[in-house]
Amino acid sequence: MENNTAIEPVADDSRIMKLIATLEAKDGIDRLHAREELEHMGVRTGPYLARALGHHSDRVRWEAAKALIRIHDRRAAPALVNCLMDESFEVQWLAAEALIALGHEALVPLLKGLINNYGSVYFRQGAHHILHDLERKCELDPLTLRVLDELREIEPLEPYPVSAGRALMVLQNRNAQAQVV
Repeated sequence: MENNTAIEPVADDSRIMKLIATLEAKDGIDRLHAREELEHMGVRTGPYLARALGHHSDRVRWEAAKALIRIHDRRAAPALVNCLMDESFEVQWLAAEALIALGHEALVPLLKGLINNYGSVYFRQGAHHILHDLERKCELDPLTLRVLDELREIEPLEPYPVSAGRALMVLQNRNAQAQVV
């Protein structure tokens, strides 16, 4: 049986770095082409894009988050979670969309972020958005559904998200058991 899957060569780091730099260009078409090329290169650009989420330019952070929606690189999840408190609402929204695209793989970093940033209204709103969409896709277990129920409250019932800690512990145990098998 013949394998028709072509193996792409590893992307040149300098090419990826040049494309990342182009995400700051004034010309929107140049930024679009750079982002599309990074998306086409796939997950190998994920770590570069995750670093770009910390860039000083809103434009670069926006482009990086937008690219990560299509790339689905779980290694970028912690950086995307941090962007839920970005100063730019547009970056927050795109980071949430990228985490939704990751599905279940976004839950552990999201729950950790929720525990660490529970005092932030913006973070709780972003977490609610993500969990709500994952609920609609039937990707939440009962403990994580409870976290979502608590996030639906206007004011948090507790100063510390106990239910998020429980859900995180269960997910981490499941992930550890799955790696052993």
